[in-house]
Amino acid sequence: MTTSDSTEQSASSRTPPSSTSKNIVDLNAEEEADLRAYSESSRASANASDDQDLLIATCWVLPAARRIFQAFPEVIGLDGTHETNNEGRPLITISVKDSNRNVIVVIRCLAPNERSWVFRWLLQEALPALIGKETLARIQVIITDGDPQEMTKVDYAIKEFFINAIRVRCGWHAVIQGWARCCTGLGHCKGKKREAETQKRILQTWMRSGVKTQEEYIM
Repeated sequence: MTTSDSTEQSASSRTPPSSTSKNIVDLNAEEEADLRAYSESSRASANASDDQDLLIATCWVLPAARRIFQAFPEVIGLDGTHETNNEGRPLITISVKDSNRNVIVVIRCLAPNERSWVFRWLLQEALPALIGKETLARIQVIITDGDPQEMTKVDYAIKEFFINAIRVRCGWHAVIQGWARCCTGLGHCKGKKREAETQKRILQTWMRSGVKTQEEYIM
């Protein structure tokens, strides 16, 4: 269901008792089962009767943010943040970078979880309804973290909506998080903090440079 008024434009997904996938298209069997299990457990927790719809996700954009998205759609970042509300729901945000290199959050989605069917709904239904297919077709780069479900659904949506875009990994997740996970565990960086920081800066610069080989980077 999509609604709009003078202050914001929003898209919400509800699951009716008779068909949990009514408002989410092209679910595969695993996604359908996962959504049905979530819907049934949530309905029981809320003491909702069988004739009541269940609101499972909401996504919104304010008019000013929508104009910013339409002005700077070339590069967008998709990210999930936790511990923002007392229900334990992830807040999924979509951001753009303006001409002054300021990162601005333009889309917010209060999601039930970060499962595959959630990203399918967000990317294939909510975003086209809120932003419009013409603007989505102008996106050139989509930055994601390492969540395989998120990346898979971005790749799927690229075929239909983000038709001129490629997906890339977030430098912070790939370098900083990867370094903390792998280097510390292997004990390579103990007592060499300055050298480690230098190497991390080199890796981040390389990722942002667009070159692919060591020879290109040196040149």
